[in-house]
Amino acid sequence: MSGLYMIKKYVLFLVATSLFFACQRDELASPLLVQAEQLMQQHPDSALALLDITRHSIRKSSLDNAIWCLLITEAEDKCHIEQPSDSIINIAVNYFQQYRKSKKYMLSLYYKGCVLENLSQKDSAVAYYKKALKVAYYKPSSANLLLIYSRMGALFASMHLQPEALNAYQNVSWYAAQINDSSSIAHAYINIGRIYTLSHDWDHSEDYYQKAIRIAQQTHNYKALKSALFEVCGLYIHTEKFKSASACIQYLDSIKDISTPFDYAKACLTIGNQYRAVNQYDSAIVYLNKASLSDDPYIRQSAYQSFYYLYEGLNKYKEAIPYNNKYWAYADSVQKRNNKKAVIEIVEKYKSEKLLNETTSLQLKNTRIIITGLVSLLLFSILTAVIIIIYQRRLLLRNKTINRIRQQLAELIQKVENNENTIQNNKIIIAQQAALLQQQKNNQEGTTPQKSNLEQINQELEQANRKLKEMIRDKTRMLSAKDEKLIAIQRIADEIKAHPNILVRLKQEGKHLTSDEEWEELLETTDRMYRNFSKRLLLAYPSLTRNDINLCCLIKQGYDAEKMSELLSITEESLTKRKQRLKKRLNRDRKWENGELESLINTF
Repeated sequence: MSGLYMIKKYVLFLVATSLFFACQRDELASPLLVQAEQLMQQHPDSALALLDITRHSIRKSSLDNAIWCLLITEAEDKCHIEQPSDSIINIAVNYFQQYRKSKKYMLSLYYKGCVLENLSQKDSAVAYYKKALKVAYYKPSSANLLLIYSRMGALFASMHLQPEALNAYQNVSWYAAQINDSSSIAHAYINIGRIYTLSHDWDHSEDYYQKAIRIAQQTHNYKALKSALFEVCGLYIHTEKFKSASACIQYLDSIKDISTPFDYAKACLTIGNQYRAVNQYDSAIVYLNKASLSDDPYIRQSAYQSFYYLYEGLNKYKEAIPYNNKYWAYADSVQKRNNKKAVIEIVEKYKSEKLLNETTSLQLKNTRIIITGLVSLLLFSILTAVIIIIYQRRLLLRNKTINRIRQQLAELIQKVENNENTIQNNKIIIAQQAALLQQQKNNQEGTTPQKSNLEQINQELEQANRKLKEMIRDKTRMLSAKDEKLIAIQRIADEIKAHPNILVRLKQEGKHLTSDEEWEELLETTDRMYRNFSKRLLLAYPSLTRNDINLCCLIKQGYDAEKMSELLSITEESLTKRKQRLKKRLNRDRKWENGELESLINTF
C-alpha cells in the first residue's frame, strides 16, 4: 500500500508541476513594465512605443494590467497625446484603490485628473487632484507634491481662479526649494508672475519675473531665462516701459546663439506683436522682420499676418496687400505640409499596427507550441504513472492470491498431519488387536469385525491422504508459478521506475539513438504496443535490413522527418534516400506516391 501511495503522490506532483510551468509562459512580461517605467522620465516616447507594442502580451495578471494602464496613461500625457476617455486609467484607479496609501494609487488619481482635464471636465479634474494630494500627504514626497501642485496651478489659471492658482504655484516653489530643484523654482516664479499680471499687480509680477531671471542666470538655465525675459519684456511693453523692454530684448539678442532658431524667431514674433498692440509700429516692424526670416513656415505665416494688420491699422493698404498675399500663400503651404504630415502619421500607424499584429501572431504561435509541449509531457508523465499503478495493483492482487494459497496449503498440510496421526493410532490399535487375537482365540469371532472396520478406515484415510498430497503438489506448483510471475512483474515495475520508457526519455531529453541497447528497447516497446510489429514485418518482408526495421519503427511511432533525422543523426536528405531504399525492398516494381510508405507502415 505504501508503494501505491508514493505513486499517487508522484502523479500529483507531475500534474502540479506541469500546470505550474504552463501558467508561466508569459513571464516574458513584467520586466518590460519595469523597463518602461525606467524609460518614462527621460524618454517617454520610447516608453510609449514599448507599452504599445506589448499591449496584448503583457496584460496577463490583474496587477500587470493595472500597472500597464497607469504607465500608458502617463506616457501619453508626457507625449501630449489626449485619451478619448478615462476607461483605461479607471482600471488602475480601481485596482490600486485597495492600496490607499501607495504611490501608484496617488499616481492613478493624478493621471485620472489629467485625463479629465483634457476632456474639459475641469471640476472633476480638480476633485481628483485633491484626492491625489490627500494620498501624497500620507508619505510626503516633495517631488510628488510638486507634480500635483504644478498641474493644479495651470488648471486654476485656465479657469481664471487666480487666488487658487497663486496658492498652488507658491506651494510648487516651496516644495521645489525642499529638493533644490532650481528649474522648478524658476518656472514657479514665472507662473506666479503671470498670475499677478492677470490680476494687474504689475509690481509683484515684475518682482517674481526678476527672481526667476536671477535663479536662471545662476544655474545657467537658458530655457527658464528666456521664458522669464519674454514675460517681463511683455510686461514692460504693456506698462510702456520701453527702455526696460529694449534692455530685455538686447539681453535676449545676446543669448540667441545658445537658443534654437525657432525659439528666437518665436520670441521676435511675440515681441513684435506686443509693440504693435501698444502702437509702437517702428519697433514692431523691426521684430516682425526678424520673425519673417524664420525657417519655420508657421512663424513666417503669422509674421506676414501681423504685418498685414499693422499696415491696415496705419491705413497703408498698398503695403498691406502683398503681406496678405504672402500670408495666404504660406497658409496653402502649411495646409499641404499638414496633409503630408497626416499621411505620414497614417502610414506610420499602419506600420505600427502591422508590426503589432505580427508580434501578437508570433507570440500566439509560440504559446501554442509551449502549451502543446507541456500537454504532451503531461500526458507522457500520466501514462508512465498509470502503467506503474497498474503493475502495482497487479502485484497487490498476486500477493493476496499467494497468501490465500499459502493459507490453504497450511490447512491442507495440517489436515494431512492429522490424518497421518490417525493412521498411526489405528496401526497401533491393529497391532494391539492382533496380539489380543493370538491370546484370545475364543473371542476371534468378536474381534474380526473390529479389525475389518479399522482396516477399511485406514484405507479410506490413506486414499484421502493421497488426494491431499496431490492437491498439495498442485498448489505448490501453482504457488511457484505465481512467485515466478510476481518476481517478473516486480522486476518490470522496478525497471520502469529506474528507467522510464524509451519514448518518454526521447520526448523529455530529445537525445539521439546511438546505442544498440536503445534501438533494442525501442523495438521491444513498439512490439509490445503493436502486436510484435517488427517480427511480423520481417516475416512478411525477409529482405529488410536491421536499419530498415529501425526506420519502420520510427515511422510507426509517428515521428516526423525532422525528428527522425535528429534521432538517426542524419540529414533529411539522407533520410529521404534511406526511405527510397526501403521502398525498393518492400516492392521494387511499385510506383510509390507521396505518403504511401507511411500509410503502409501505419496500417500494417
